[in-house]
Amino acid sequence: MRLVAAVTKSCLKDFLLMRKTFSLYHPNDSIHALCDKYCYDYLNGNFKNLTAILDSEINDGEHVSGDKDNLKPYLNILSKKFDLCLSLGATPEDPIFWCDVDQIFVNPIEKSIIEGSKYYDAIVTPHYSDDFADEKTVGFFNGGFNIICNSNLFKVWKHLYDRYEELNLYYDQKALEVALRSFKTLNLPINYNFGWWK
Repeated sequence: MRLVAAVTKSCLKDFLLMRKTFSLYHPNDSIHALCDKYCYDYLNGNFKNLTAILDSEINDGEHVSGDKDNLKPYLNILSKKFDLCLSLGATPEDPIFWCDVDQIFVNPIEKSIIEGSKYYDAIVTPHYSDDFADEKTVGFFNGGFNIICNSNLFKVWKHLYDRYEELNLYYDQKALEVALRSFKTLNLPINYNFGWWK
């Protein structure tokens, strides 16, 4: 399993915590980190099983505040993350764990779940916002915590994400829910998905 994340200066500390907790439970799995220059300089060659990938076109961004100036860099990060995952290729034998940096691991992902990737196109977790958002609008599954076992799913998901405004989808998250309708999934319980904001 290969974990793929995007890291910019503003979220480097979150990434380091996520990487540390992931590595405690999955010491032999690799991490591919799409980085801005600041993070690349910090991460490159300094951590076991971590491949830092420099992309000078990514910058800090976010989508929650509604600030249009922060939205464009956020959308660019997601597009670049899709491109990286498509270039790596996801297979049942070597799935990609699409993981946002605001996750921590308090237990390993069970071996039986990872081995189950040969039967599914994706392993997903519910998005639980504690009434912060309406899951019918933002998507039932967390777009920032899933294991993809079929590159075709990345293609469909990215196709929908690229058209999120036209299709009235909530960025990558609702696009994932729509994409999953054409694929076999293993849906994990909520206890697999902890984020700092919960």
